[in-house]
Amino acid sequence: MRLALLVFAVLAMLAVAFTPAPLPKPTRMPTPQTFAGVWDVDWGGMPVRLQLRPDGSARFEYTKISGTWDGSWKYDGGIRRVTLTLSFGPNSSGTYLLQFDSLGRDWAKGRILDSPSSSRKLQLDRAH
Repeated sequence: MRLALLVFAVLAMLAVAFTPAPLPKPTRMPTPQTFAGVWDVDWGGMPVRLQLRPDGSARFEYTKISGTWDGSWKYDGGIRRVTLTLSFGPNSSGTYLLQFDSLGRDWAKGRILDSPSSSRKLQLDRAH
């Protein structure tokens, strides 16, 4: 009986010794922020609806006063900045740099960089 118990204990230890180690869990890369979508924006104190389409086109619309412009946009994740270019007429456009200090899946906070010495508060919340 003792011999059978000893053999069983040795076999159990060998089974544990040769059990493969668990595979490491694959590392999850953070989901890149996508700005495509419709946003309700606090644009320096003015409420705005901003549509950033997946094809790079954009629509900017004040919600309390009249004013709508079309344009284009591009997101640079390395510096957390959206470059928004709006067309004001056949020969006139404006480019706005939206620099983000903090980002969430459905929100972003930062500044509108108007010039090297001027900026305004910016907050985006994904529209529902």
